[in-house]
Amino acid sequence: MQVKKKLVSESALENQVYQVFPGDLNPNNTLFGGHVMALMDSVAYTIATMHSGNVCVTACVDHINFIKPARLGDKILISGSVNRSWKTSLEVGIKVCKQNIKGGEIEQILKAYLVFVAIDQDGMPVEVPELVSQSEEEHKRFMSAELRREKRNSRRKRD
Repeated sequence: MQVKKKLVSESALENQVYQVFPGDLNPNNTLFGGHVMALMDSVAYTIATMHSGNVCVTACVDHINFIKPARLGDKILISGSVNRSWKTSLEVGIKVCKQNIKGGEIEQILKAYLVFVAIDQDGMPVEVPELVSQSEEEHKRFMSAELRREKRNSRRKRD
């Protein structure tokens, strides 16, 4: 079966908004890290399924950096896109930013790379569309994703 090619823009999402409420806070009165991880996984899942056209499962959170905290009332903005696809898997890059409830400067608070595998109704891996990178930035992310994949595979062989 010939799997079609897709552009990065066909599944990219920009500024998915979430407001930080009291129940989202940890004892330090900042956004609980596990909650923001769940939010980013949900957005990354949506991107992966839009690209693949199938249900996807999170196979790996390759890298996550918490850069700054978010606080009560902050607006959370989650953006992401597919960086690269392989036979049945793909990497989604996620960027999470915050903006004070009153507006103002938008600051990045987290970045992460998640790997998904597309599956069929029986839970078996299925092929995903090839990713076509158009811009210089997309090509850079495309190449970097392959380097991260090689490192993941190397770690897996050692474990």
